[in-house]
Amino acid sequence: MRLLHTADWHLGKRLLGLDRLDETREVLGEIRDIAERERVDAILVAGDLLDRRLVEPEVLGALLEALEALGQVAPVVAVTGNHDDPSFWVPLSRFLAPRNIWMRSRFDDLIELPTADGPLHIACLPWPDPRSIESAIGAASRVAHGAYAESVASLISDYAERLRQARTDRGGAAVLMGHLMVATAKAGGGERELTLGDTYAVQRERLPQDLDYVALGHIHLAQRVPGLHGEGRYCGSPMQLDFGEAGVDPRVAIVEIGHEVRVREVPIAAGRRLVKLRGTVDDVAMQAKEHPNAHFWCEIDLERAIPDLVHVVREVIPTALKVTPRYAEAARSSATSDDITEAAAPDVLAQYAWWYEDRQRALDPSQIAAFARSVHETQTPEL
Repeated sequence: MRLLHTADWHLGKRLLGLDRLDETREVLGEIRDIAERERVDAILVAGDLLDRRLVEPEVLGALLEALEALGQVAPVVAVTGNHDDPSFWVPLSRFLAPRNIWMRSRFDDLIELPTADGPLHIACLPWPDPRSIESAIGAASRVAHGAYAESVASLISDYAERLRQARTDRGGAAVLMGHLMVATAKAGGGERELTLGDTYAVQRERLPQDLDYVALGHIHLAQRVPGLHGEGRYCGSPMQLDFGEAGVDPRVAIVEIGHEVRVREVPIAAGRRLVKLRGTVDDVAMQAKEHPNAHFWCEIDLERAIPDLVHVVREVIPTALKVTPRYAEAARSSATSDDITEAAAPDVLAQYAWWYEDRQRALDPSQIAAFARSVHETQTPEL
């Protein structure tokens, strides 16, 4: 049997204020085309279909249209992720089922789908919200985190046992699909930081090793599930969602289950790529020509400040979403760094240092000097 595995669509996500809904529609249309071309028996969507729990009508409409289009090709089985609102999908699920769409937002019974190669048994694990995992009041954080990991591991173990039994009793294939963090998985760069790391992670040794496939979502970088001896993957997001994912090629996974399991990654061409450029204004303008259908983050090397730099860059690169000035260390006045630092307003420097370090990044002396020079230049009248 053949499955298409996808996840982390994040419909409705904006990039620096840019509405990318039309791009996402194109991406989901291409996924439908791939599913039809590959003649898959089922389509697995491993969570984070939406980007926000408070969803706009147009975004919800686009999602339902995409699910219905996929359901016309093959049965769609989806779980909610940490960006999705489980309670929102409970009443909707009964309207989706007649359209060949099986949505799971709660821990529930296995889904069994008939295929030409026997039944497909799927256990659905929606995002295990830490608020639903009980721990003792006043428990230390390490105890609470341990309780979360143990509770999720117990859920996985129970599902795995039920899958094995179903496969033994009725034949076919056994698949676990979930939206969760496995320890040591490598993040793609655009995920929500609060749901990464050991706090919400399941230890890899607690994963079932003998199922036919483990289909996971949550991590935007396509990769094998770490520590799994059998076949299992994070399929990654089908489009680049954040500049932290620049250079990550979007894709879906095609899973073929027979005497052995084989996984192929199929690239997604739709959707604009996100590209980082660096150089002078002229340099980045030339570099941008190599990426005719992209959104850009332009880091501009400067000797001194250019008024209205963003406008200057967008005159030559209209799809530059982010423009960051980078001042060369050699571009210094005859005054020493210490002199310039003292000339800058102390309160401004203090505020800058606080803002920067509040984001858990430490300022080094060269950064302080560069900021001080910028302040000094704005305060020094031209002769």
